[in-house]
Amino acid sequence: MTWPLVTASTVAVLAARHESARRRLPFLAALAFGALQTVAAAAPTLWSFALLMIPMGLFAMVVNVTTNATMQTSTAPTFRGRVTALYMMVLLGGAPLGAPVVGLITDTYGARTGLGAAGVVAAVTATATGLFLLRAGDHRLAFGWSRRVPRIRVVPRKAGKGADLPA
Repeated sequence: MTWPLVTASTVAVLAARHESARRRLPFLAALAFGALQTVAAAAPTLWSFALLMIPMGLFAMVVNVTTNATMQTSTAPTFRGRVTALYMMVLLGGAPLGAPVVGLITDTYGARTGLGAAGVVAAVTATATGLFLLRAGDHRLAFGWSRRVPRIRVVPRKAGKGADLPA
């Protein structure tokens, strides 16, 4: 077994390990994947592009593993088949819709523009989906500083005026 397969397998196991990580990790990994794809579109050499493919593949695997693990562990057994079918339809059904658009962009403006546009769409979609699910779950993002390092936390929304946030 080669080292990329060992690394990918290790990342996959670690990504599915904790339930709390599975809730936010797919969005962060999809955001990182989109950002890296956008950066790869501007890579000046073939070797720098090839090096960016390694973390892109790892982040893609993290997204797949965490979404599969979350879907299977949070769905009631009686609905798991239907939810899995819907998940696969969305996962595989997006390609016939997005591929012609990316192909048109690539054909018109070049491969770098097509790759960059796909990266921007992935990053924006991950961000929008994460924010939508935060709002649907009655949570919000809290920004602050800890030891001179910016921190972003997910916290419950305030119940009413003057309500305190739990620590």
